[in-house]
Amino acid sequence: MIKIEFNSLKILPIDFWSFYSTEKDYILPIKFSISQCIGDTVCEYIFQEINEVKDDTFLAIDMNNISAYPNRMFSKINCNSCNVFFYNVNDEKLKMRMEEDLPDLIWPNDSTAVFSTDKWEEIERMIISECNASRKYMQAEIIKKNMLRNDGYIYFLESSRLYSNCYLSIKSLFREVEEFYFVIFSLAQMIASFKEGFDAFVTSSKNGAIIAAVLGDVLNIKEIHILGIGPKYSMELGDSVDNIKPGKRYIYVFDFMCTGSELKIVSTLLNTKKGILKGAIGISRYKEDQLGIPWGINVLVEEKELGIDYYIAGSEEDIRILEAGRNNE
Repeated sequence: MIKIEFNSLKILPIDFWSFYSTEKDYILPIKFSISQCIGDTVCEYIFQEINEVKDDTFLAIDMNNISAYPNRMFSKINCNSCNVFFYNVNDEKLKMRMEEDLPDLIWPNDSTAVFSTDKWEEIERMIISECNASRKYMQAEIIKKNMLRNDGYIYFLESSRLYSNCYLSIKSLFREVEEFYFVIFSLAQMIASFKEGFDAFVTSSKNGAIIAAVLGDVLNIKEIHILGIGPKYSMELGDSVDNIKPGKRYIYVFDFMCTGSELKIVSTLLNTKKGILKGAIGISRYKEDQLGIPWGINVLVEEKELGIDYYIAGSEEDIRILEAGRNNE
């Protein structure tokens, strides 16, 4: 299972573990809920991690979005290590159950529990710094490892007819099932944070269509795939446009947004059908531009957070000039 590690600190994202382990052996589709219940399998994983903690390492158990666990299951935990702590215990009923099952727990604040306060100052610092940034860090690491190509080549971006010094593709992420579902889970959490509802996803690329299809299954939301509308293609859209209904609200889904040209075309298309584009959601993008969408363009990781210098230009020579200018700085 995915663990987020910073030197001597290991963080367990329990809500993702519960989501990913809900349907054992993938017999049934995995479904997302903002509130997760810890199952027996995840409890065993937690016990194992606690038992393996060393004196020179810390274990942070992130209970964000966890609302329940099997009756008396946590009473089986046998720990007195000052290096193990729970944080983001935000559900009051969950906290009450933990207090009953683990009466030796100490609560330095309303949402954090430790077995000893000997290292509380160090733990508090970790929560503020590493723990609070851990999800974003993990998302960026997954993207850089599985999606980003930054190997000195110049790439032609077919959909926009531009060139780039980097290329971000979700295709290689499909081979890493657990990490792929961590990305899907993170996107689902972002969607669940929207205060208003919407009626369907809409996409304009093959990769966006795959993400929307998985998200649609996980969230039980309809998706409409309008393929072939980028600058390279003609506007022969077929019957998919007929699925856009007047007054319905849509979220545009993408993997990586470069110039936003396809989103602008989709927005115009929705307007002609009297549909409403409420927002856009994806993995990353080249630049921050909301394009006048009510809920904005939301991504897991901004391009600048990946620690790369990303260039786009109209020709290969322009890319070389941009790179030469960076190298001479």
